[in-house]
Amino acid sequence: MLGISPQTLRFYEQYGILTHERTGEGGYRQYTDVSMDLLMSLRKCRNCGFTVAQTAEILREEDGGRIGEALEARAETLERQAEMQLRIAKSLRATAVLARRGDEGMDRYEERERPESFAMVVKRAGAKRPEPHAMDQVGIWAEWLPLVRWMIRYQPDDLEAGERPDLGFIVDAQNAAFLGVERLPGIERIPACPCLYTLMRWRTGTGELLDCLRRGAGEAARRGWVLCGAPVVSTLWNAGAKEEPVSRGEFWFPIGK
Repeated sequence: MLGISPQTLRFYEQYGILTHERTGEGGYRQYTDVSMDLLMSLRKCRNCGFTVAQTAEILREEDGGRIGEALEARAETLERQAEMQLRIAKSLRATAVLARRGDEGMDRYEERERPESFAMVVKRAGAKRPEPHAMDQVGIWAEWLPLVRWMIRYQPDDLEAGERPDLGFIVDAQNAAFLGVERLPGIERIPACPCLYTLMRWRTGTGELLDCLRRGAGEAARRGWVLCGAPVVSTLWNAGAKEEPVSRGEFWFPIGK
């Protein structure tokens, strides 16, 4: 009736929150109307995301104040999860718009204001080892995908040599505030600034990414701008055959006179 399997019912019995009687020749479990009421409350708790252990604790609790605290805490968690899902949906739709443009939308340069962002550098300036704080944070940032993106950043002087990139995560200021990244160590604020913006694709693991960056720097120079900061690449998605995976990303070239 409630869509609960026999295995789950036995599991609840092990927690001591459900009892039964055995009747008939086969000794089948028989549940009373009281058990049905209890199962309704149990199913409600589980549908709200409480674990079995938390559900058992709530159903045994007689203090209405403590029950209220548990329910309020769960409500706050659900609200944050809902907000997270809405933000992810917004991010996916924005990426979908870029994906629909396809390769025809690549290498089309626009002058845009880059929004304020925050970054966590995992490896700095081509270092072989991660930053000291990064090992504890990578898992946290990975949980936040796709609200955050993988970042590749070259200093202007390093574009020609093709060495010493910064690798890490980047997130816009609005999502950074929601996620609370400011509390994490080693966070770097990237201020808003005028940029030359474009979408590009490159074969992962080849020199094509550097070719894209150099091409963008050349386009900025052709328009009479100079690079006044480090170009930033934020990866949108990766696809393609295993032998030749292809990445696509947004390129931001800080410009000035």
